[in-house]
Amino acid sequence: MHRARQTTGENPGLSSEVQSLNEKLHEHSKQLEQSAEKLSQLHSENTILWDQNQALNATCNKKRRFNTRVQPMGNLNTPSIEGGTIDKPLAPGVAG
Repeated sequence: MHRARQTTGENPGLSSEVQSLNEKLHEHSKQLEQSAEKLSQLHSENTILWDQNQALNATCNKKRRFNTRVQPMGNLNTPSIEGGTIDKPLAPGVAG
């Protein structure tokens, strides 16, 4: 480090270049800090949204389980088209 200072002292052009690079380094350091803060904030927001999504999915799955539609049962006296046994309706007054 001391040697670099000594060399830059002998060459004014090199000194201004080193100063310019130091300024750029400082700017990039600031940008890096800001990016790290923004990344941390986005990570926190993502975690919150993920938790909310999980809760909504759980709620939706519960509703879906209870809202399952059941097909109405057909008339037992009506002949089945699906090849099942066909029961003829009993005549009125006849015991089953």
